[in-house]
Amino acid sequence: MAVKFNPVELAALKTKLDVLKEKVGKKAVMGAVRKGAVIVADAIKEGAAAIDDEATPSDIEKNVAVRFSPKRYKATGEIMYRVGIRGGAKKDPGDEKNPGKGTAHWRFVEFGSKDTAARPFMGPALESNAQEVFDAITAELKKRLEKL
Repeated sequence: MAVKFNPVELAALKTKLDVLKEKVGKKAVMGAVRKGAVIVADAIKEGAAAIDDEATPSDIEKNVAVRFSPKRYKATGEIMYRVGIRGGAKKDPGDEKNPGKGTAHWRFVEFGSKDTAARPFMGPALESNAQEVFDAITAELKKRLEKL
């Protein structure tokens, strides 16, 4: 029995497999990197909770966010998650549902100002968890690649 194949169909199949490989690989890396980012976010929340003033309505801990960076991915192909405080450094007095609960002051807590000393909680969260983040990303990648 002779086996026949069409080289054009074979090339098209190879192209589809390459695309599938790229998509599956991207998904595995995205999941692993996000897992590492969540570790840092949890540490930031812990640090923010320790320094948040109970007397004010602002709660930095509740505004810690992990977000994928699509601009970076489109520009360079790099998978990156950002961990930060919602609202960034904007002057935000909160919103209509939570007036006065904005946390734009986080940067003065983290970096200090001419009138107040810095009480960093974000930088140390990353520094003290760097090895744990690396280990989590590596373990998650191994797990996801074994499934494939």
